[in-house]
Amino acid sequence: MSKHKNIIYLVVFLSAAYSFLGFNFGFNIFDEGMVVYGAQRILQGDIPFRDFWVYYPPGQFWLVAALFKLFGSKLIVEHIFSVIIHCAVSVVIYLIARKLVSWKTALLPWFLTLLWINTYNFASPTPPAMLFSLSSSLFLLKFFFEKDNRCLVIAGLLAGLALL
Repeated sequence: MSKHKNIIYLVVFLSAAYSFLGFNFGFNIFDEGMVVYGAQRILQGDIPFRDFWVYYPPGQFWLVAALFKLFGSKLIVEHIFSVIIHCAVSVVIYLIARKLVSWKTALLPWFLTLLWINTYNFASPTPPAMLFSLSSSLFLLKFFFEKDNRCLVIAGLLAGLALL
């Protein structure tokens, strides 16, 4: 088990390092601008779909608004959040693959996901939705292997968050 934990630590470290290598301080007006603007509107008391129209689900706006409330309304806050999400998606893919195949084989889907996920723009609502959806799948797999009913509750909650 110790070797497996070391592999997970290595996967997390390499995912974070690679995600931060692609860290861009630029600004994507479309996805990022819409999310950051919507988060600012929420901080000013507006509600998505009532006070301003967007075609993204409201969860992304509320989450970024909460981060802005905690750490300040700066674009770097949203960028760091996006990097963490991108890193987490690849790690969850590794954990899912590890439940089904050997650790060596699980490195392939992790690596391919790591390369692919970092092509998404910052603030895109797709990676957080993927993270919640994949995490839900991970807990569902855990239920099948361990027969722990709490895993079903957690999987359902994560699936609901993916929709938000």
